[in-house]
Amino acid sequence: MARKDMLLRCTSSDSGNSYYRWNVFSYVVAGTFATIAGIWSPEYPFLALTADPYFAVLGFLAGLNICIGTGALIVLYMMFGIETTRGEISTLAAFIGFGFGAGVICMTLPMVLELPIQWIN
Repeated sequence: MARKDMLLRCTSSDSGNSYYRWNVFSYVVAGTFATIAGIWSPEYPFLALTADPYFAVLGFLAGLNICIGTGALIVLYMMFGIETTRGEISTLAAFIGFGFGAGVICMTLPMVLELPIQWIN
């Protein structure tokens, strides 16, 4: 497989991202409407990354997905070499995306690790 085809295949795969986007979007929209209508009133702050367990898990999975995708892109560019300005910009954007995903993981990891303990007690 040619280098360009492999890089395009890696960057155009969007099935995992769309799954997490749909889950987060539906949770935010349905939860907002249910909270405003008074149908649902959770005992935790709604959409707080450090307190809302569902939003924390969805955020953690999205951050993990971002890190895996951008990490694969960085590894591919490093394996095949960065030859053009477009490659340099893509690598820079991948590092920025990796940092964003890692930041989301760092924010949500304590809540995600506490969830099994809360469910047992």
